[in-house]
Amino acid sequence: MQPPSFQLKAEYNTSRASSQHFVRYIEHITHANDYSFALKVDDDYTNIYDAWWALIDINNEMFRDTGSYPMNLYAAIRWLGHSDCPLSGAYGQEGDRFVLIEASSAHGTPGWGEFCRRVLAKFATIKTKKDGSLPKPHWGKVNKDWTPNIAAYTRQAMGPQLERVKEAVFKTDPTGMFRNQYLSEVFELPY
Repeated sequence: MQPPSFQLKAEYNTSRASSQHFVRYIEHITHANDYSFALKVDDDYTNIYDAWWALIDINNEMFRDTGSYPMNLYAAIRWLGHSDCPLSGAYGQEGDRFVLIEASSAHGTPGWGEFCRRVLAKFATIKTKKDGSLPKPHWGKVNKDWTPNIAAYTRQAMGPQLERVKEAVFKTDPTGMFRNQYLSEVFELPY
């Protein structure tokens, strides 16, 4: 049963048999781009619905504009409980629920960077009703080449979490030997 806030835009084949085709062949893809964000789940799922359809709508808009789908492998949602780790996108309190929304494309697909920039712009407008939090980027699945402003967005989305560990990051690596430019920008530390 769907929550009242959901309205399907189209009918989709969601049978288990169809999903197994994905599982069987995805492991053979060796070069792919992934772009992923964690969202705290609103009780009515509205923010998850909005984020999911942003991926689909932006992909379709870009196909209409260019004749090519930038997100051409898969889009996925993973459900998570909360984490006690301040650097986790699922950092929260007992009982908080999160999803990780991921878009993927074959490496070298035209338009992937533009797709990621449009997704980030849309995700920056999706806030949870519970606490106003923004979707939080997955540390290993963002790239400054795709979204040059991702460090500033990460600070905006994860500010209080970053402040909790910033001192430890600087204390354990005062010269920046183990930081790259992106991490230095995110933590606002010298590089």
